[in-house]
Amino acid sequence: MFPARANAELAAAAAYERDVLEKNMPAMIEAGRITPDDAAAAIAAWRTIAALVESGSTETDLSFADLHLYTSRCLIGLEEAVTKAEGGEARILVHLIRRRDLVAVLHAQIERNRFHADHLAETNLILRRRAAAERKVA
Repeated sequence: MFPARANAELAAAAAYERDVLEKNMPAMIEAGRITPDDAAAAIAAWRTIAALVESGSTETDLSFADLHLYTSRCLIGLEEAVTKAEGGEARILVHLIRRRDLVAVLHAQIERNRFHADHLAETNLILRRRAAAERKVA
Protein backbone atom coordinates (compact mmCIF):
# COMPACT_ATOMS: atom_id res chain seq x y z
CA MET A 1 0.00 0.00 0.00
CA PHE A 2 2.68 2.50 1.00
CA PRO A 3 6.34 2.78 -0.01
CA ALA A 4 8.56 0.90 2.44
CA ARG A 5 10.93 3.78 3.17
CA ALA A 6 8.07 6.09 4.06
CA ASN A 7 6.19 3.63 6.27
CA ALA A 8 7.69 4.71 9.59
CA GLU A 9 7.01 8.39 9.02
CA LEU A 10 3.55 7.82 7.54
CA ALA A 11 2.66 5.33 10.27
CA ALA A 12 3.64 7.90 12.89
CA ALA A 13 1.56 10.55 11.08
CA ALA A 14 -1.51 8.29 10.90
CA ALA A 15 -1.13 7.31 14.55
CA TYR A 16 -0.77 10.98 15.51
CA GLU A 17 -3.97 11.94 13.67
CA ARG A 18 -5.78 9.01 15.32
CA ASP A 19 -4.51 10.10 18.75
CA VAL A 20 -5.52 13.72 18.16
CA LEU A 21 -9.03 12.59 17.25
CA GLU A 22 -9.32 10.26 20.23
CA LYS A 23 -8.21 13.05 22.55
CA ASN A 24 -10.40 15.81 21.08
CA MET A 25 -13.58 13.95 20.13
CA PRO A 26 -15.27 14.13 23.55
CA ALA A 27 -15.00 17.94 23.55
CA MET A 28 -16.17 18.11 19.93
CA ILE A 29 -19.19 15.92 20.74
CA GLU A 30 -20.00 18.02 23.79
CA ALA A 31 -19.76 21.21 21.72
CA GLY A 32 -22.15 19.71 19.16
CA ARG A 33 -19.57 19.86 16.35
CA ILE A 34 -19.89 16.12 15.66
CA THR A 35 -22.29 13.33 16.56
CA PRO A 36 -21.08 10.37 18.63
CA ASP A 37 -21.66 8.05 15.64
CA ASP A 38 -19.63 10.26 13.30
CA ALA A 39 -16.89 10.54 15.92
CA ALA A 40 -16.73 6.76 16.30
CA ALA A 41 -16.58 6.34 12.51
CA ALA A 42 -13.77 8.91 12.17
CA ILE A 43 -11.73 7.27 14.92
CA ALA A 44 -12.30 3.81 13.41
CA ALA A 45 -11.17 5.10 10.01
CA TRP A 46 -7.95 6.58 11.43
CA ARG A 47 -7.28 3.40 13.41
CA THR A 48 -7.65 1.48 10.16
CA ILE A 49 -5.40 3.89 8.26
CA ALA A 50 -2.72 3.63 10.96
CA ALA A 51 -2.92 -0.19 10.91
CA LEU A 52 -2.74 -0.29 7.10
CA VAL A 53 0.33 1.92 6.99
CA GLU A 54 2.07 0.00 9.77
CA SER A 55 1.41 -3.36 8.11
CA GLY A 56 1.80 -2.27 4.48
CA SER A 57 -1.38 -4.22 3.75
CA THR A 58 -4.37 -3.35 1.62
CA GLU A 59 -6.74 -5.63 3.56
CA THR A 60 -9.35 -3.58 5.39
CA ASP A 61 -12.90 -3.94 6.68
CA LEU A 62 -13.59 -0.33 5.69
CA SER A 63 -13.85 0.71 2.07
CA PHE A 64 -11.17 2.87 0.54
CA ALA A 65 -13.96 5.34 -0.25
CA ASP A 66 -14.58 5.72 3.51
CA LEU A 67 -10.88 6.09 4.26
CA HIS A 68 -10.63 8.63 1.44
CA LEU A 69 -13.49 10.61 2.98
CA TYR A 70 -11.79 10.84 6.38
CA THR A 71 -8.41 11.83 4.98
CA SER A 72 -10.22 14.48 2.91
CA ARG A 73 -11.90 15.86 6.01
CA CYS A 74 -8.61 15.89 7.87
CA LEU A 75 -6.89 17.72 5.01
CA ILE A 76 -9.61 20.37 4.96
CA GLY A 77 -9.25 20.90 8.71
CA LEU A 78 -5.47 21.09 8.51
CA GLU A 79 -5.61 23.52 5.58
CA GLU A 80 -7.91 25.78 7.61
CA ALA A 81 -5.57 25.51 10.60
CA VAL A 82 -2.55 26.42 8.45
CA THR A 83 -4.38 29.46 7.08
CA LYS A 84 -5.32 30.61 10.59
CA ALA A 85 -1.77 30.06 11.87
CA GLU A 86 -0.07 32.08 9.10
CA GLY A 87 1.58 35.15 10.58
CA GLY A 88 1.65 33.51 14.00
CA GLU A 89 4.27 31.45 15.75
CA ALA A 90 6.50 29.77 13.16
CA ARG A 91 6.89 26.56 15.19
CA ILE A 92 3.12 25.96 15.17
CA LEU A 93 2.83 26.80 11.48
CA VAL A 94 5.66 24.40 10.57
CA HIS A 95 4.03 21.64 12.66
CA LEU A 96 0.66 22.14 10.94
CA ILE A 97 2.20 22.26 7.46
CA ARG A 98 4.12 19.05 8.16
CA ARG A 99 0.94 17.34 9.41
CA ARG A 100 -0.96 18.56 6.35
CA ASP A 101 1.73 17.32 3.96
CA LEU A 102 1.91 13.88 5.58
CA VAL A 103 -1.88 13.53 5.54
CA ALA A 104 -1.80 14.58 1.87
CA VAL A 105 0.56 11.66 1.15
CA LEU A 106 -1.74 9.28 3.05
CA HIS A 107 -4.72 10.69 1.15
CA ALA A 108 -3.01 10.22 -2.22
CA GLN A 109 -2.05 6.62 -1.42
CA ILE A 110 -5.58 5.81 -0.29
CA GLU A 111 -6.95 7.47 -3.42
CA ARG A 112 -4.63 5.32 -5.55
CA ASN A 113 -5.70 2.16 -3.73
CA ARG A 114 -9.35 3.20 -4.06
CA PHE A 115 -8.88 3.56 -7.81
CA HIS A 116 -7.25 0.11 -8.04
CA ALA A 117 -9.96 -1.49 -5.89
CA ASP A 118 -12.72 0.11 -7.99
CA HIS A 119 -10.98 -0.92 -11.22
CA LEU A 120 -10.57 -4.48 -9.97
CA ALA A 121 -14.24 -4.66 -8.93
CA GLU A 122 -15.31 -3.34 -12.35
CA THR A 123 -13.06 -5.83 -14.14
CA ASN A 124 -14.42 -8.70 -12.04
CA LEU A 125 -17.99 -7.63 -12.83
CA ILE A 126 -17.23 -7.58 -16.56
CA LEU A 127 -15.63 -11.03 -16.35
CA ARG A 128 -18.59 -12.45 -14.40
CA ARG A 129 -21.03 -11.06 -16.97
CA ARG A 130 -18.96 -12.46 -19.82
CA ALA A 131 -18.81 -15.88 -18.16
CA ALA A 132 -22.58 -15.84 -17.54
CA ALA A 133 -23.22 -14.91 -21.19
CA GLU A 134 -20.92 -17.73 -22.35
CA ARG A 135 -22.77 -20.22 -20.12
CA LYS A 136 -26.08 -19.15 -21.68
CA VAL A 137 -24.70 -19.70 -25.18
CA ALA A 138 -23.27 -23.12 -24.35
